Amino acid sequence: MNAPYLEIKGLKKTYNLKPILRGIDVVLDQGECMALLGANGAGKTTLLRILACLTKPGAGTVRIGGLDIGREAQHVRLRVGFVGHQPNLYDELTVFENLLFFGRMYSVKQARERAVALLKQVGLSRHAGERVGTLSRGQLQRLSLARALLHSPPLLLLDEPDAGLDDEGIELLEELMGEHREQGDTTLFTTHNFERAVKFSDRICMLVLVIFNFAFDLRVDNKAAIAPGALWVAFVFASLLGLGRTIASEQEKGSMDRLMLCPVDRKAIYLAKLLGNMLFIGVVEIVALPIFAALFNVPLFTGELLPIVLLGTLGVATIGTLFSAIAAATQARELLLPILVFPLIVPVVIGAVRATGTLMISSINEPPWLGLMAAFDVIFLSVSMLMFEYVIEE
Repeated sequence: MNAPYLEIKGLKKTYNLKPILRGIDVVLDQGECMALLGANGAGKTTLLRILACLTKPGAGTVRIGGLDIGREAQHVRLRVGFVGHQPNLYDELTVFENLLFFGRMYSVKQARERAVALLKQVGLSRHAGERVGTLSRGQLQRLSLARALLHSPPLLLLDEPDAGLDDEGIELLEELMGEHREQGDTTLFTTHNFERAVKFSDRICMLVLVIFNFAFDLRVDNKAAIAPGALWVAFVFASLLGLGRTIASEQEKGSMDRLMLCPVDRKAIYLAKLLGNMLFIGVVEIVALPIFAALFNVPLFTGELLPIVLLGTLGVATIGTLFSAIAAATQARELLLPILVFPLIVPVVIGAVRATGTLMISSINEPPWLGLMAAFDVIFLSVSMLMFEYVIEE
């Protein structure tokens, strides 16, 4: 059996005493493509920078093509093509000169011919003589992709490669990634767009944001103390992936305008969307509950859990439905929605985690979490119904 091309074991990274990566384990075989999802600050960019030998890991081991990135970083860099948030190009040089320069740096044979072919493939042949500083954001992203592919790297690392690209650029990105995979090479990319993650990749991995470290104490040995936090973090992240498309997909197709033309109370539309989101989250919960019960070996299937799940789901869906309408009109809705929703759902998530925890570990001093969650849901449901009409009609 062949060894995996990318192997990450126990990878950790801390900045200013703040843990960014907590024991990451990833295995990618040659020819596989993996999408990396996660909110801002979850460590996606940090992980890719470590793999590209731009940042040193804090702990753990990383092997790329059998080479340890700590001891053999120079050889690893020859095997990696990286596209980050910055184009990593020289503004003073022309488009063609940039590719020639990097071709020489990577000792690319027939660098001139390779550069001409890539510029044609990414649609920049007409701009070959222009200075990079004059290019648009989308053109810079295309050129960055060409730079990353110049030396035919076996491992392609792409940090939000769809940023700044129009529809034609997205199709080009899919084509380039597909060709890379057909050649038997490996790809790891980050994105906030779940549909593209599913479409472009073989597997999906999610990094969980450290904002949820209130949910569980990682120092305890009792699995029952950790399970409630892990369970609700999974619920929330899975919910946001669905909530992000609640209204956006209809607005893109014009279906929302047709719905708004109907003589229907806007509160009824909100409640229908809310019910649909709750059903989606419910399906996620039905799938996740037995998995968590088996992994943590804790009794999650009890009658007392039902009201906790219902109130927690209602709280997340209530806020998520309203703010999905707000974020739907923006181009960066996948980024904006978590930023809007996370701060407001913290109370209900804390309540759900604590209430779930009391089912496993009895505590005399715990407050009435169900009552607090119910009050939260009533308040935000009322406010959301009143605000939805103004939000949806801009």
